[in-house]
Amino acid sequence: LRSQVIELLKSIAARLPEPYGSLELLSLYPVANFWRFRRGIRALKEELKPYGITVRVMPLFLLTRFFYLNWWALLLYAIQVFAVALWIGLRLRPKLLHCRSYPAALVGLWVRSLFGCPFLFDTRALYPEEGATLEEGAKHSRLSEWSYAIWKKIEQRLFAAAEKTTVVSGPSVPIVAAYFPRPLDDLVVVPTCTRVESRHRLAAWRSEMREALDIQDKLVVAYVASWFDPEPALSLFQLFRDAEVSEDWFFLLLVSRTAGGTSNGLQQEVEATLAQEPWFSHRFYVMSAEQRQVARYLAAADLGALPIGRPSRVADDPRYAQAAATRISIKFTEYLACGLPVVCSHHAGAAAELVRKQEIGIVYDEVPLESMREWLSHWLGNRSAISERCWQLAYERFSFEAIGARYLELYQSIAPHH
Repeated sequence: LRSQVIELLKSIAARLPEPYGSLELLSLYPVANFWRFRRGIRALKEELKPYGITVRVMPLFLLTRFFYLNWWALLLYAIQVFAVALWIGLRLRPKLLHCRSYPAALVGLWVRSLFGCPFLFDTRALYPEEGATLEEGAKHSRLSEWSYAIWKKIEQRLFAAAEKTTVVSGPSVPIVAAYFPRPLDDLVVVPTCTRVESRHRLAAWRSEMREALDIQDKLVVAYVASWFDPEPALSLFQLFRDAEVSEDWFFLLLVSRTAGGTSNGLQQEVEATLAQEPWFSHRFYVMSAEQRQVARYLAAADLGALPIGRPSRVADDPRYAQAAATRISIKFTEYLACGLPVVCSHHAGAAAELVRKQEIGIVYDEVPLESMREWLSHWLGNRSAISERCWQLAYERFSFEAIGARYLELYQSIAPHH
């Protein structure tokens, strides 16, 4: 939320022309979390007030962290959403609704039906396919087969009603286009965003953090992990050893403070796994990092790692293949924003496609070890130029400035008379 919504909204608000009015951020929030995090909500309201952004929070029942609503919860959710839509239309009288996620778009559907307000359907993922098959860390399959079928019908209504629909990556377009009921001009790619710091600031952070971590003479591979799948991660790390282009490899693993259910549960799990491997035992740090500190640590690295496996339970499910093919993770854009080439799995979806097309890394599980060795040797001889290419791509495609400008263009195309 911090990087993908809050900071992005600040960027949009800073560019919003005066006659266009103000921005309202309306969060549909699990009722239990509304009580637990009420201080954080108040702090967020104060943080966004100077930007002219009003924060409103609607506590609802039967919302979960991952927002996958099965059929039995969907009816109660729809009743609550109808009430929210009435309140929005009568109280806020919006000129445009930007609905981020499938469940949020149900609000837009009601407001459009009742009050004629246009809305932007910002999908962010293939929600039905992801909800039926995703199983990563704490995320498990949330949608039953019947629920999946219901959401696919709802999806068609959302596509038909929204003035514009956004998808998160290029590979999403042909998948959605196969059943998109409107002209394809109404289907727009708006990818994941990230803060892109200046090259000067990144260089200063790099010097500071490499000295603090005592890794000045190392080739550092960074891995940002919200969850940790040992098999693909260790397989990738071993490739650096087997390529035999350097003995100076070092691995910097950054984990979320809240991942794994406790403040340091995931950190301990990763440390224990790597410590069992003799070659890794003195070649890694595992650190908990807040979102705002991630770029400082990544600036100290030389490469970004994106190892992803394919869960055996859904290996043959075409819905999983579709959802996986469209992904472009936040960590991928964070790597590029810090000038890090990316060594990724072909399961990284849209990120892997960009790595191939833009020559900003290598898809390691598509090539033999010799090709991996050749690429690493090429990278070692051209580090500065490749790093600059990664940073430039991040700035042009994924920065808050670029994505904020893209959304403003969409707002104006949807409601130009406002």
